[in-house]
Amino acid sequence: MLEKINHIELLQQCKKGNRKYQKLLYDTFAKEMYSVCLSYAKDRGEAKDYLQEGFIKVFKNLHQYKNKGSLKNWIKKIIINNIIDNIRKERPEFSASDYIDNYASQTLLSETEENIADDEKEKLNEVESMIELIPAKARAVLNLYALEGLSHKEISKKLDISIGTSKSQLNRARFLLNKYFKK
Repeated sequence: MLEKINHIELLQQCKKGNRKYQKLLYDTFAKEMYSVCLSYAKDRGEAKDYLQEGFIKVFKNLHQYKNKGSLKNWIKKIIINNIIDNIRKERPEFSASDYIDNYASQTLLSETEENIADDEKEKLNEVESMIELIPAKARAVLNLYALEGLSHKEISKKLDISIGTSKSQLNRARFLLNKYFKK
């Protein structure tokens, strides 16, 4: 339905606090963003909390969106940053393995499961199993780099590691995946 409404008008109305347009924006992106939240959350309740808090931040920060790039990706970035902030507050011992245990095991299947045949699901499960063998930090960097499209600089800030560590962990993950695929 977003295509039927002028993108600029939608954003202007949302910025003015128009509930009808805010609901339209929410309804357009909520399902996909909920999947992102589920990837990080301990359970569905926590995912719903992340989604709600994330969209509150989206609406508060709409003035920062400059119509450059995808609105969906801008919303997703806010949602993910909100989740990571919450995880760090709730779990001060947050580490890359917390991120991976939830994200890596759910993302690959949840995004593609509906659209693939059984033999493809089996191959995907095999790849997922190989990814689970990669050490936590390397998996975190791999997922942030490959699935989220973050730069090493962004990864270093999110995981509180150096850029060099991010690069070496990505190389380690690639090396290990190549090794597992050759077996």
